[in-house]
Amino acid sequence: MRILLPFNKGATYASFYTDFHSGIERAVRELGHELVIFGHEDIERSSPAEQQALYRALAQQPCDAVFDLCCWAHCLSLSKVWDGSSTGEPIFDSLEMDYVGLLFDHPWFQPLPAVHSSRLHASIPDRSNAVQLSLVYPQVKLRGTAFAPPAIDDRNDRSGEGAERDIELLYIGNLHHDALARLWRDAPNAALYDETADLALAEPELPLHAVLERVLAARGQLLDAAIALEILRPVEYFRRTRFRLDAVRAAAASGAPMLVIGNGWEQAGLPANVTLGPFVDYRALLGYAARARICLDASTYPQGANDRVFNYMLNGAVCFSNARGYLGEVYGAGDGLHFYSMREPQALAAAIRELLAAPGRLQDDAARARELTLATQTWRHRVEAILAMLRTET
Repeated sequence: MRILLPFNKGATYASFYTDFHSGIERAVRELGHELVIFGHEDIERSSPAEQQALYRALAQQPCDAVFDLCCWAHCLSLSKVWDGSSTGEPIFDSLEMDYVGLLFDHPWFQPLPAVHSSRLHASIPDRSNAVQLSLVYPQVKLRGTAFAPPAIDDRNDRSGEGAERDIELLYIGNLHHDALARLWRDAPNAALYDETADLALAEPELPLHAVLERVLAARGQLLDAAIALEILRPVEYFRRTRFRLDAVRAAAASGAPMLVIGNGWEQAGLPANVTLGPFVDYRALLGYAARARICLDASTYPQGANDRVFNYMLNGAVCFSNARGYLGEVYGAGDGLHFYSMREPQALAAAIRELLAAPGRLQDDAARARELTLATQTWRHRVEAILAMLRTET
C-alpha cells in the first residue's frame, strides 16, 4: 500500500504528536509499505496553495489511504476536485482513498466529524469508543474501527543510558484543579451533571457513556447524542482530574518518597514525602521513567490504554494501573504489570510498600513487563491492526 501521512506543523507544541508520528512512520516503512508525508500548517484551514500542493503530490504518487493522527489534518479533506457537479468531490474520495482517523482520546475530544470522506474509518484507544462514536456522532458513517491505542517505539527506551533508579515512586501528569469545582454549577442540567459525576466515581470501571445511560434510565430518560455531547465532555474532564488526585494521594499514603511532575499539584495539599516538579515535555517524561522504580498510571480508559503505561514499562519501571480491561488480558498474573482499583485506593499504598520492600521481585517484574510490552505494544502492532481493518472492509 501507499499511505499518506500528514504532518501538522502547528502541532509541534504537543510533543507527543511528533513522537507518535515518528513511530507510525517507522512502522509503516518496516512493514514494507510506501509512505508519502505531507506537511500542513493548520488544523482548521488549508490555503489554496496548500490544497494545490496536496493535489500535485497525490497526482504524482497516488495513495491508497490517509492516516490522520488525532484527525488534526481534517482540513485537507475539505479540498475539492471538480467532477462536473456544482460542488465538486472531496479530494480523498476522488482518488478512492480510505481515510483513517487515528484517535488517541475519547471521541468527544477529537474532530472526527469534521472529516469529509465517504470511506471513513477510525482507530480507537479504548474498546468502548466504538459504541461512543455511534452515540455522540450518529451522523458520522464509519466503514470500520480498529482497536489501536497509542504504542511504543523502542527508540524511546532511555533505561540503557546510565540513569540510576533514584526515584522510588513517580507520577507524571497535570492536575487541572478548576475541574474539581464542577464547572457546570450554573448549567440548567446541573443536577444531571452531578449525578453522572457521582456515579462515575462510584463505578470507576464503567465507560462514561454507560454511567450516563444508567443515570438517565433511573430518571426514565433515554440516552441520545444531544445529551451525550452536553454531559460527557465536562464530566470526563472532572473524572480524569479526580482519578489523578485520588490515585496520587493513595500512592503517597505508602510513605515512599514520591516525585509528582506536572502543573497544578501545588494546590493539592500532598504530604511531606511528595516532591513536586514542573511540567515536562514528552522526551523528558521518558528520562524520568528510566530513573523510576515504580510509576503510577491513573487512567480513564477502562477498556483500553494510554501511551504512558507502555512507555513506563519500556523504560524498566514497574507500573501500577487502574485500567484492567484490555491490559488485564495482555498482562496476566506474574507478567509484571500491577493493577489497583479506584474503588479501593487505600489498597494501593499497601501494594506499593510491599513491592518496594522486595527489590528482587521489583526487578523481575520490571524485566518481564518490559519484555512483554516490546513483544505486543509497538507501533508496528498498531499499524498492522489498522491495515487488517482496511483489508476487511475492502
